[in-house]
Amino acid sequence: MVVIRKRKAFLSARFHSGKSSKKVVFSKHFRGVKADEGEVSDLQHHAKSFGETSTSLSSVLSVAMPGSSAIEEMMNEIQPDAETGKRTYLSLKEQRLHDWSTIRDDMYEAFISTEAPSTVSCHECNKEAQLFKCIDCTPWEMVCEDCLYRRHQYPHLHMFEAWRNEAFVGAVLKTPSWILSSHSDCDSNYFKSIVIIDVKGRQHKRNIQFCKCEPEAVTLVKYRLWPSTTKFPKLAFDMELLKWLYGLLIECHVSCKGFCEALKFRSSKYQRNYVNFQVLDIYKSLMTETFAEFRNFFQRTEFPDKLDNGTECPACFSTLPKIYSFDADFQLVRKASSGKQWAEPKHSNKFFLDQASVDAFMGNYYEDRGKPDVECNDFQAGNHLRSKNKNKKLAETAVFGSTCRHEFPKYFFSLKHGER
Repeated sequence: MVVIRKRKAFLSARFHSGKSSKKVVFSKHFRGVKADEGEVSDLQHHAKSFGETSTSLSSVLSVAMPGSSAIEEMMNEIQPDAETGKRTYLSLKEQRLHDWSTIRDDMYEAFISTEAPSTVSCHECNKEAQLFKCIDCTPWEMVCEDCLYRRHQYPHLHMFEAWRNEAFVGAVLKTPSWILSSHSDCDSNYFKSIVIIDVKGRQHKRNIQFCKCEPEAVTLVKYRLWPSTTKFPKLAFDMELLKWLYGLLIECHVSCKGFCEALKFRSSKYQRNYVNFQVLDIYKSLMTETFAEFRNFFQRTEFPDKLDNGTECPACFSTLPKIYSFDADFQLVRKASSGKQWAEPKHSNKFFLDQASVDAFMGNYYEDRGKPDVECNDFQAGNHLRSKNKNKKLAETAVFGSTCRHEFPKYFFSLKHGER
């Protein structure tokens, strides 16, 4: 039987194989396909006659809803194979595995064939000379040194290989200096060598122009580089690398240490030998408040205060009344021995309420201690989660928060006790 509900079809069919039979129910979204009442009745009529005639299931559905690509797609998934009796999904799975197995060796041979030049002349100017290739922009083309310089006449973070002794080896060529047009006419500008960590975790040494009229860290930000220190930096990170780290930390909970270890796989093990590692451990450089400050910087660039600070839900911006949900997470604790607060919170005015005002309100809040704790609305999660002795060792016992009905975060504050 087939029934259409809005844009979703449910199909119940019985497949026979020898002496056994099996009833299977399928559902499929039609993505915009709608049926009138007459079409639904016709579809039910043809489906009812499916068991009485030799008409195939695909022809029944095609008669009821002709020209429906959604029906054809559904039938490709559920129709059994005529020879093996298997469902088409299993047949397609086996076919895909077979297709990859037949082309697997050819793909490997094609990759290996590009690891050696097919000719001794440049692919661009046809001049016979020593061949180079850039492993970042066009790793399949081998060009001479002049053509390579012409392609990379602007500042870049690319790496090159040269064909020597029947193999490609790393090549260090002269790269242009990084110059800002705003400092080109200044009399106090100077050049300094900076080690740059690119988006693949590789290290490059570049000659960068600075000016005495502004700090070096500020100048590096104009180059879209993030300095490792605020004063006289010798190491800088590509901002795209730190954005990738920020996304993995927020969405996938990848630690900074794990991210630094995974950067090794962004390049081949043979290409890792091309890099002269000026900085042995970039993890230590990121942990010296470098990445923490970049997170605040990136948040401010994505949500400017005067435009959109990220605290307003776009769905309930003009909707009244507004509905909020409240709850506390008693797993987010802070021990009294964990240390002191080094600086004021960077986002204290956006989501978290002023803690001093919260503490003053809770200190004056009336509590009926004689009321028995028996009703479900009197349940106090903090009191039943841990003992009083453990609570004394905690400076903050939970984080209490609220969200709108669209699950957008609204307001939060820290608890220093159980629920009241």
